[in-house]
Amino acid sequence: MDKLFYGIVTVATVLIGLKTYKHASAIKTWWHQKENQATIHDGYIKIDYYYLNALYSVRLPYHRECLADMAQRCVFAVNQNDTLIDITQQPGIPYSISPQNMGVDHFIIYDDTTELEYEIDKAPLLFH
Repeated sequence: MDKLFYGIVTVATVLIGLKTYKHASAIKTWWHQKENQATIHDGYIKIDYYYLNALYSVRLPYHRECLADMAQRCVFAVNQNDTLIDITQQPGIPYSISPQNMGVDHFIIYDDTTELEYEIDKAPLLFH
């Protein structure tokens, strides 16, 4: 009886795994048919994305003159228990969210070139 039970559990596990694989494969196929896109224009970046099977787009300021400076910095949000959350964005896009909007205490900016940390508690944040 025990062998029969374990055999049924094993078959059920394999079938569930196969169903999950097929589901993941279908999602992957669907995702590749609906590509998320970002297009850089003069002064802004347009990001097209899908949410709940509907196409949306958002336009954000984009500053080419800040690319080199921003590429050398990482930004982290620090919550109440001092956990760091990496919120580093694509260079050229200013940080328009504040720590208060995210429900965290403050942001820390780490500069790779100087190895210095800066604490910020406001937005917008743009490096130049």
